[in-house]
Amino acid sequence: MACGGQSRVKAILFDLGGTLIETDEVPDILQRILQARGVRRPRGVIAHAWNEVRRWMDIRKLPVLRERFWVEVNLQILRGIHVPGDPAPLAWEIAQRWWEYANVRLYPEVPEVLGELRSQGLRLGIVTNGLMSDVEKILPLVRLDGFFDAIATADVAGVVKPHPAIFKYALKSLNLRPWEALFVGDSLEADYAG
Repeated sequence: MACGGQSRVKAILFDLGGTLIETDEVPDILQRILQARGVRRPRGVIAHAWNEVRRWMDIRKLPVLRERFWVEVNLQILRGIHVPGDPAPLAWEIAQRWWEYANVRLYPEVPEVLGELRSQGLRLGIVTNGLMSDVEKILPLVRLDGFFDAIATADVAGVVKPHPAIFKYALKSLNLRPWEALFVGDSLEADYAG
């Protein structure tokens, strides 16, 4: 592939969640974690609290707050479902153990597609609005740890998609120019706009 006389594409960058992996829905994950801690709430109650929190949640704060961002989200949900006592320890535990309960899995076509791209000599990377600590937990769960040549996360790049700096971080890691890479994602706002 060439672009206006430029070099051919040398790398494919992927969004992670919703593109390479899927998980169960947030209320289902929360309900499992809560039940394991002896807190029983109907799924609908948890879903309502999650939807209320999503109204004020500003993902642009993630690079600065890091894990604390998700702890704050969890605190608001726990307050919304009226968990008695101090919800802070449980909020931290939810953040730390999320991926154990998320049922994270690759989309069925991903292994074949990644293998084909790799066999063509393309370098592969991830650009995600997640945290590096989360990516480091997820990739072993789906047997892709050590597979990618570059990983750009919100905390490492210091911004979230669609900010160009997160994409530039991945390109710099690969020592590539923008026209030498393609990006695959699932969000017009975060991925295409970026």
